[in-house]
Order: sequence, then C-alpha cells, then structure tokens
Amino acid sequence: MYFRWMRYLAFCLLFGLLTPTNLCFASKKAAQKSKEYTLQELLRLAWSNSPLMKVANRKLAVHKAREKEVYRMAWLPTGSLLTLVTPAPPARGDAVRSTTPQPESFLNFSEYGALIRIDANIAWPLYTFGKLSLAQDAAKEAVRIGRAGITLEKDKLTLLLKKIYYGLQLVESSLALLDEGEGYLEDARKKAKGKTDKLKLKIFEVDLKTRLLQAKNAQKLALVALKRLAGIPMSQKIKLKEAELEESEYTILPLKKYQLMAQKNRPELKMLRHAIKAKRNLVSIRNRSLLPDFFIGGFFRYAYSNVADDQTSPFARDDFNFIEGGAGIGMRFTFDIGQKLAAVEKEKASTAVIVSQ
Repeated sequence: MYFRWMRYLAFCLLFGLLTPTNLCFASKKAAQKSKEYTLQELLRLAWSNSPLMKVANRKLAVHKAREKEVYRMAWLPTGSLLTLVTPAPPARGDAVRSTTPQPESFLNFSEYGALIRIDANIAWPLYTFGKLSLAQDAAKEAVRIGRAGITLEKDKLTLLLKKIYYGLQLVESSLALLDEGEGYLEDARKKAKGKTDKLKLKIFEVDLKTRLLQAKNAQKLALVALKRLAGIPMSQKIKLKEAELEESEYTILPLKKYQLMAQKNRPELKMLRHAIKAKRNLVSIRNRSLLPDFFIGGFFRYAYSNVADDQTSPFARDDFNFIEGGAGIGMRFTFDIGQKLAAVEKEKASTAVIVSQ
C-alpha cells in the first residue's frame, strides 16, 4: 500500500499534475486560519483602501496645486524667452549705399551666413486692484472644500461599514439563539405525546430551520461586504473579535440641539459654505477684470549676423546686429468689455444656484 502511494505521487510530479509549488500552496491554504478584526481595524483598512477615499484625496491634491499656482502668480514674475538661429543672406553697406544687390543676394546661397536672435520679456505684478488676492482666497476655499470632501467620503464609508458590522453582530447573536432554540425543540420533541403537539413541533422546526438558513445567508453576505469595503482578499477567512452585539446607552437631546450640531459639523454644509465664499471671490475677480493691471516690466533684445554690416546710425533700421533692453512700469488692459460683462453675469448666476441649494 505504501509503495502504491509513492508510485502515484511520482507519477503526478512527473506529468506536472502535482508540483512542489502546488503542494506548498495547498499546505498554506490548509493552514490558513480565520483572522479576527475589531471595528476600528476594519475602519482603518476601509479608509486606506477605498477608491472613493483615494479619489477625494486626489481632488484635494488638485486644489492644493491650484493654490500654489495662484500664490506663485502673485509673487513670482512671468515672462518669455525666444531664441532663433537661422541662415541669413548677406547685407553689406548702410541705409544710403549698399554693395549687396537685391534680390540676387537671396539666391546666392554660397554667401549665406548665420543669424542669431534673442528676445526676452519679464513682468512682475505691481497692482491688480485685488484680483490676485481674491484668487488666493478662492483657492484657499477650494482646498477647504477638498478637505471637507474627504471627511464626507470618510463619514459615508464609516456609516456603511458600521451598519454591516453591527448587522453581522446581530446575525451572529441570532444564530446563537437559534442554536439554543434547536436544543429546546429537541427537549420538547421528547416530551410531546399527542399528534397535535407533534404537528406543532414540526411547524416550529420548519420555521426554525428557515430562520437559521436566512441568518446564515445574511452572515455570508455581511462577511463578503466587509471584505469588499475593507479591501481584504476574498480568500481570507475573517471573523469579528466582538461577536456579540452590545446594547449602547445614550441620551436623546432636544431636536434643536441636533440641528445646530448638524449645521456646524456636517461636511456637506461646510463644502457649501466654502463654495459660496469661493464663488463670491470669483464674482469680485470678474468685476475687477474691467480694471487694468499694473506691473514692473523689462525686456532684452539681441541679434548678430556674421554676413551683415552693423549700422552705426541710430536712425537706420538694423535687423541683423543690435542689442537693446530696458525696464519700467507698465499697464495691461484688454478691450473685450462685452465678454467681461457676460462673464460677470455668468458667475453671479452660478453663485445664486449654489446659494439657493
């Protein structure tokens, strides 16, 4: 008998039906035991693994990035730099006399040289009639909205998981009572004498088995839901450390007290208040867009060509060899007044929609 099992094992190993990996996996699976979880452990797992929480955190990251962007717009200069290197035809002489025939010089590629151009501009906000500070305030309110959004998703997830957790505790307590009821039913079955009593016991037995089956199905469904919410693998067996549902003691406060607490602490209302503040700041920005922006600006322009003569006269145009720059106070204003007024009305209407909610 021993040699027969050894031959069977060697056959399975030879044809790949049973590998050492499968043997290890089978032994691990057999040794797998149920892991116990408390309510707080399940909540921490759900908060860290929930995709809704991850989305809320990413939204907050977007709002924080926008806040940094607005801050840098207010305190850091903006500008542009353009560089160009290109072939250039010869240009000899000055504005009065030239030894370069036109347009023949454009076709004489053997005499072409190089042209280098650099064009740089920079502007630093000086006074914007409060537009940048209002944008910063709106960005801060958006960050607060993101934080409240995380709290909202966390509260929703916590409420759902607690419902399932306490429901599972109730089911397991009910299973214990039903098991105890089966013992009472067995004792009653031994004491029953008449036909009527036996039929009644039969009805009670069917009802008890039905309730037992329903409780076991509810237990399986609750365990699957807990695993899904907490991000626990479906193959992992779990059970509750506190299997019995304990009665909580609480005092009912006046309704007005709950209303005030909800108005102060509910994340949905916090999000609404911050959204209204942000929208009002945006309305003010749209209104002030009708005013100009003042800035400190500077520019630098440079060009050089090895096949063009430098023009020494300040009155002669020279596109090939020059260097110039400067700095000063500037003003920027666009004349799209109609679009700006329409944007103001649109922002006011959007704010009114949020306020009416």
